Amino acid sequence: MTRKTAAAYCDMAEAAFLRAVAIGDLPEPILIGNKNYWYRVAIDTAVAVIAGDEVSTNHGIKGTWRERSPLYKDDPDSKYRK
Repeated sequence: MTRKTAAAYCDMAEAAFLRAVAIGDLPEPILIGNKNYWYRVAIDTAVAVIAGDEVSTNHGIKGTWRERSPLYKDDPDSKYRK
């Protein structure tokens, strides 16, 4: 989907959508021809991750946001430490 469609799908202004992409909360677009498109399943996966859902897909995102968060990596008592 185009940037405008992807932002509308997320119920966000285009600028807010692009900020979320820039900071890594939402996925980068894929280039088809000379135009950027967002993959709906990748957006859904990113939103699930933000919501804290356990996600295991072909997109390489697995586990909860806590397991991926750098906040827990150095905490020896955290069950999320790797």
